[in-house]
Amino acid sequence: MKQITWLASYPKSGNTWLRAIVDRIVRPERPFDVNALGQTAPAFSGLTARLIADRGVEVPVSAPGEVRRYWAATQHVICSNSDKEIFLKTHNVAAKFDCGHFPDLSLTRSAIYIVRDPRDVAISFAWHYRYPLGLAVAALCSSSTFNFKPQLIGRTELLLSWGEHVAGWTALKRIPVLVLRYEDLLANPEAEIRLIAGFLGKQASKKQAQDIAAATSFEQLRRQEAEHGFTEAVRAGRFFRVGKAQQWRDVKDQSVFQPLLDKFSRLMRRYGYLKGAEPSARRAARPAPSH
Repeated sequence: MKQITWLASYPKSGNTWLRAIVDRIVRPERPFDVNALGQTAPAFSGLTARLIADRGVEVPVSAPGEVRRYWAATQHVICSNSDKEIFLKTHNVAAKFDCGHFPDLSLTRSAIYIVRDPRDVAISFAWHYRYPLGLAVAALCSSSTFNFKPQLIGRTELLLSWGEHVAGWTALKRIPVLVLRYEDLLANPEAEIRLIAGFLGKQASKKQAQDIAAATSFEQLRRQEAEHGFTEAVRAGRFFRVGKAQQWRDVKDQSVFQPLLDKFSRLMRRYGYLKGAEPSARRAARPAPSH
């Protein structure tokens, strides 16, 4: 039975960019199309919704978290029916629930987790979901946060807080986990692309990494969206909005971010988002892959 490689992140942390890079690494023979990322790394939430629909199940709008009870079956169906390597996108937290652990580690080969400064996540989260920035910060601090739309209830994702999400995925011990920082991808995409390729057991020369970086740059993603739209966008307007680090510095009232600093300062230091971080700590959750 095949196993899953998860491409995971908190929302608005660079997951689509990561999927684009993985697409170019594992499907280099195809022209790059941002609207075809679902062929390489479909959203787990969409596959869960499909299984729920196929089974004629109705998840109540009043209890969208009930979708978690179908995660195990969805993973089993995916792995049982695939004869190719499996990459799945998810924003679900890695955690133990009343119905079992997510992800199912017996069906998991590895995971790539991308983390981003929560202050920038909050800014992007606020724009994406049309929240006031203070409300977005509160969502990142809450252990009850989840993604759902009443008309797409089967696609519900359980997030919890930013800190619980990061800690959950980076603490997994039974599988190889490659942890990337969004900011490092921006600063040195070629080096990070070669790291991703090596983790996946693929080869990427310096020239290939340069080509992948060019094909998946923020400018190219935004250009494709401008020309063809982006089918995964959840609101009108640009999905690929700014694509830069330290946007939070431009916010006049910095006190809006204080709840994040109060709640997650230790984790933010670990990943270099506050002073006092050791660079080695950011790489500590990068065990060698096992293939």
